[in-house]
Amino acid sequence: ATLVGEVGRLSYEPRPDSMSLREVRHKIYTMAGGDYSLVLGDGTRVWLNAESELEYPVQFVGKERVVKLKGEAYFEVAKNESSPFIIESGEHVVRVLGTAFGIRAYPEEKEISTTLEYGSVKVMTAGQELLLTPGKQSRMDLLTHRLRVKAVNTSLYTAWHSGKFIFIDQSLEDILNTLSRW
Repeated sequence: ATLVGEVGRLSYEPRPDSMSLREVRHKIYTMAGGDYSLVLGDGTRVWLNAESELEYPVQFVGKERVVKLKGEAYFEVAKNESSPFIIESGEHVVRVLGTAFGIRAYPEEKEISTTLEYGSVKVMTAGQELLLTPGKQSRMDLLTHRLRVKAVNTSLYTAWHSGKFIFIDQSLEDILNTLSRW
């Protein structure tokens, strides 16, 4: 793949003349007070929020496109029906074909949330599985691994990837956790 670096963004452009037989994985970290965006080799766009980590292959090989996330990211997944896109955050797994959504999976917080803007995603953990529809958010309790779903205003949870923070009816603890990373 050819790496193209720009200010605050990294893109991977696959080279068709050299298809890899095995995945070479990279990790990217963001520090407190910053975010970063990248375009993966399949065309999927990812925005990483502050204090986050994404592990991903330079070029996807095989039947599934698997990445690992710690922290918070917003994904616009390139559609590929023959190769599902999978995000692993510990025991919390999200499976998609093409959609836009956010995941918040900071290890020090009590929950992992997935907020769907459009498309559909399947959220799986500890024997539970549910399908999210647009405007819904799943929350997994990290102690009990119990999943629950509710309707939300998605912009409250995804606006950060366009440089905005919106806080409505959120606990002071949640607001301070978000602001402390910035």
